[in-house]
Amino acid sequence: MESLLYAVGALFAIALVLDLIARAAPAAVAQMPLVRAARNRYLDVQAKGRKAMEDLAVAKARRDDFVDETMLIDARLRDARRRTANFAAGRMVLVHELGRSAPDRKMFEAYVINHMITNPNRPISIERVNPIYTEPQLLEVWAENLVEARQLMDKQYPKEEGFEVELIGQTVEAITMKPKV
Repeated sequence: MESLLYAVGALFAIALVLDLIARAAPAAVAQMPLVRAARNRYLDVQAKGRKAMEDLAVAKARRDDFVDETMLIDARLRDARRRTANFAAGRMVLVHELGRSAPDRKMFEAYVINHMITNPNRPISIERVNPIYTEPQLLEVWAENLVEARQLMDKQYPKEEGFEVELIGQTVEAITMKPKV
């Protein structure tokens, strides 16, 4: 008898649940357009957020380009002032070339100076360094890219021997002129 009571109670509970579902189903179906609209708004906001992040990345890249360009202009201005001072003082500026000029290569300008030459405690190996390197010397480096140019300069003018190289960048003349062959 008890099991019959449990069975009837279970059936009654199932009937109640089915009744609740039957009553709630039309309301849930009626809410579907609202749910879809909310989902679509969410997807639109997400797409706008991605677009804003892409725009931000582009703006940062443009800003970095302007910073690089400003640094290049500042370096060229320092170079022009240095050349003007040399000319006014009647000093001749030697141009040291590294690498070979070729149609596929770019010309980079840099200055090299050696601070160890004037140091009284310099190592003996510095004795072989030409004293002209106490003043900044102009380098024209022919290379395929900036990395190769830096490697050529580091090999020819090692930091261990007191050389300090200040890279100005690819010259405008090198972009527009044909290299010497």
